Amino acid sequence: MPNAVQNYLQGLAIFSQKTLYWSGRTLFFLSDAYQELKLPKQAKRYEDQLIRLLNNLNSDQGNLAFQELFRYQMDKQSLLKQFLQNQKELIYQRSLTWGAVLLGLLLLAIGGIYLFRQWQLAAIREAKIAQQNEEIALNNKNLALQEAELARKKEQVAIQQNLALLRQKELETQYARLEAQDLIQQKIGEELHDGVGSMLATVKMNLLTVEEVLDRLPTERIATYNQANRLLDEACDKVRTLSHEFGEALLKQFGLKAQLEALLEAIGTSKIEVELVTHGLNQRLDFQLELNLYRIIQELVHNVIKHAQATHISIQVSYFKENVNVVIDDNGRGFEVQSIQESPGLGMLSIQSRVNEHDGHIHFDSRPGRGTTVMIDIPL
Repeated sequence: MPNAVQNYLQGLAIFSQKTLYWSGRTLFFLSDAYQELKLPKQAKRYEDQLIRLLNNLNSDQGNLAFQELFRYQMDKQSLLKQFLQNQKELIYQRSLTWGAVLLGLLLLAIGGIYLFRQWQLAAIREAKIAQQNEEIALNNKNLALQEAELARKKEQVAIQQNLALLRQKELETQYARLEAQDLIQQKIGEELHDGVGSMLATVKMNLLTVEEVLDRLPTERIATYNQANRLLDEACDKVRTLSHEFGEALLKQFGLKAQLEALLEAIGTSKIEVELVTHGLNQRLDFQLELNLYRIIQELVHNVIKHAQATHISIQVSYFKENVNVVIDDNGRGFEVQSIQESPGLGMLSIQSRVNEHDGHIHFDSRPGRGTTVMIDIPL
């Protein structure tokens, strides 16, 4: 029994010491916790309670042992706390170091990206400048080519102007020569028509008075009279023909239509009916074209009178914006077109030459016994 009581008392003493230990420990941690929370008043209050607890303990060996144990535990906690604080500061310092390193790396990366971007922009600018320089060089080259082409065209224009001037001078010279020839021909024509023609007409009228006594003349005298009358008619015809042939000056003065009408008037003395139809000839054409058309029509009509044995000739001359068209139709005996193609005479060669002079073409439509149609087309 005494041993049991003693054990109980020892256990109670140990329990009391442990209770004091945990109370002191609790006060210590509360003070420390409030200190961490930046609440110094509350921390001081629990620290004072802890000090009173330690001072109130008896100084017996058991309490002294407890105090030493408690202080050892507290020192151990303080060391642990200091260690943790040091670790915390170390971690913080490492965090700062790594943060600085990461910040440095970030700044370095940003700087690298910035420098790369600046280099890239500089490269782009240099490429653009190079491209612009190439474009400027190309434009300068094109400009030089254009200037050379312009100079060449100006040179061609100058050459063409000189050629045109030479042609104009040549045309003026030809025109002056033709004008002089026409003036001479006009004078000759007027003299033939007014002078010689009038004289022959007077002789013809005087000769007609002989017919009143013709039946009283001897036979040989009548034959002589008929011969003289025939020769006089031939002379009148030739004078009239020459007068019209020398009438090109009238063509220049009055135009193709008036000259064709004069030609028909001369032909009307024969036994051939001639019809003239014109369209658009109130407007004058180029003189050389009018002259060639007149000569062509004159030659064709002469051929009809001489060879076709026709009683009717139709002449149609039409002027259009793009061309001049001539159609000559007769009711004569006709001919084989192939014959004039194989062996054309001088008159036909002259007609073809005048047509070719104006880049025109001529077409013959004829058969023996059916008459002839000649079609001429001259482009303008």
